[in-house]
Amino acid sequence: DALPICAKSKGKKPKRSDSMVQQIAAKQAVSRACENRSLLAECSSLVFNDKESLFRVELFPKLTSHHLDWCLALLSDNMKQYYESVWGWNEREKRKELVHESSRILLLFDSTDHQPKAFVHFRFEVVDSKIPVLYVYEIQLSTDIRGRGVGRYLMELVEQIARTTKMKQVMLTCFKQNESAMQFYCRSLGYELDVSDPSNFPDQFPGGVLYCILSKRIE
Repeated sequence: DALPICAKSKGKKPKRSDSMVQQIAAKQAVSRACENRSLLAECSSLVFNDKESLFRVELFPKLTSHHLDWCLALLSDNMKQYYESVWGWNEREKRKELVHESSRILLLFDSTDHQPKAFVHFRFEVVDSKIPVLYVYEIQLSTDIRGRGVGRYLMELVEQIARTTKMKQVMLTCFKQNESAMQFYCRSLGYELDVSDPSNFPDQFPGGVLYCILSKRIE
């Protein structure tokens, strides 16, 4: 006699959908990246020389109190006006972001006086439930080193990290009124509006927003 359908299927594992497989793979990729303690090992160069100064980069899974205070002061000097115009400025929240267990900080030091001159704050995250990305929360440079190629060097370093950790994209949020930053990301580095950018959802943001979400695919 033929077995009932329930008996035939008993013991068989349900087939995972493609979407579920992608979700699991994305979470695993991000988990591996977060556990990686040698993110800079495969980067081409941790030294930047612009003929005026020699800089070196170090990765900090956890900032010292001195470096944390320095990063917050630089962030406030550079970006407070933009934050106040959109979301408001909350130094306590920014401090929490920088010391979050998922945060990774690249600090760029002047090799002459060993003082920090720039930092990048990034995290590994899953977006849209299935895409592993490196999300740049902040990239901030001291005024005296701008226009010397340092920003490009740091972003290219971030992209190398994303590539070696198998992230699909590098993402970031940029204030629209920060025109120099918009030109830097879009024209110089090839970033484009991400599918998650609010401009793609006019019904949800009928009045528009003062920021945009940019991304770049990492092959």
